[in-house]
Amino acid sequence: MSQKPFIDVAVGLPMDKLFTYRVPHVLSDQVAIGKRVLVPFGKRIVTGFCVGLKEKPNVNPVRSLNREDDKKITQLGSSDRGTSNGVKGIKDTIDVLDDAPIFDEKGLRLFQWMAYYYFAPLGEVLSLICPGGVNIKSQRHFSVTEKGRYCKEDINTLSKSILEAVIKRDGNSLASLLKTFKGKSIYSAINRLKQAGLIKEELKIKGRAGERLEIFVSLLMKASPENFARKAPIQAKILGYLHEKGEASVKLLRKELGSIDSAVKKLKEKGFVSLTQKKIQRDPFDDTVPQTVSHKPTDEQKTAIQAISQGLETNAFSPFLLYGVTGSGKTFVYLKALEQAIGLGKQAIFLVPEISLTPWPIRYLTAMFPNRVAVLHSGLSDGERYDEWHKIKEGKVDVVVGARSALFAPLKNLG
Repeated sequence: MSQKPFIDVAVGLPMDKLFTYRVPHVLSDQVAIGKRVLVPFGKRIVTGFCVGLKEKPNVNPVRSLNREDDKKITQLGSSDRGTSNGVKGIKDTIDVLDDAPIFDEKGLRLFQWMAYYYFAPLGEVLSLICPGGVNIKSQRHFSVTEKGRYCKEDINTLSKSILEAVIKRDGNSLASLLKTFKGKSIYSAINRLKQAGLIKEELKIKGRAGERLEIFVSLLMKASPENFARKAPIQAKILGYLHEKGEASVKLLRKELGSIDSAVKKLKEKGFVSLTQKKIQRDPFDDTVPQTVSHKPTDEQKTAIQAISQGLETNAFSPFLLYGVTGSGKTFVYLKALEQAIGLGKQAIFLVPEISLTPWPIRYLTAMFPNRVAVLHSGLSDGERYDEWHKIKEGKVDVVVGARSALFAPLKNLG
């Protein structure tokens, strides 16, 4: 954790620059390289990645040849260009979003190399390693003022139409207005309405995917459901269900018994049940039927498996080209190579060309490594990707299956 007062931040935008932010004292123990941070960026609030810690910003930075560019960059955050004292105008970090770093300094060097090699902004490279839906964004929303609601001013047609749209739907987002007035230049009109005090602007934070939490009801005190049956039949049903099951989620009780919220509340007040919140793992394998590999390898497959096994045992980089037409048995070789790697205490990524091809390796791999397989691809919901990514990060899986996005799965011991 850092006690240094400034950090370098890479934002997930097409800008090949790092931006310097001040770390408020309240966040100083939380900031570390590899954690995501919430920072002000121009008129927006965006998610960035902490990639450097420093005692002070650069005092004598190299400036852009374009003064207008420098002015714009200073307004966004601070591009480490500084001012005469190196501190004035630097904005504060709003929040630290992660309990633990997403990447370490060794990983950062790899991502910096990728950014250099592929001519890509570091922030966009780092965005690729995060599960979808976790980054926080801000959106500009507009609402009408009291003056605007009863506007009698002479304004142009476009401004009047925008004002009417905001009155009709208070809290209209900029994205919504752009869609409504497609093809029209609305920015100037919005600024005129703001300057005239007819509308006001507010930044709203767009949420992110997170843990799925459910409330569970547990039996605290044994009570005979028959005693409740006449005066409180719903309470009697809940007690009967819990006597049989021990505990159940409120969601399941609603599904099985109907409207139960009021009855659960009364049972809690009487001391018969307790309510606890638990993390629920979203499972993308719910409908997967594991399939075992039963056939014996051919001589050609044996030769390929033996060569790959020798490469794995050397614990050094060993590239192999496995050539064969469709149906020639390449999948069997992949699976045996994976089995060998896992047997050596390593981990593996099984990449497929497209999402539609993920089900078949998952069927085989879940049979070979029960509860030790994760999947990562854009076809999952944000919540599922969040859970799968954290399962990988916490070391709970040995194999990750997926398309391109699985390449950056946070496995710590690839074979």
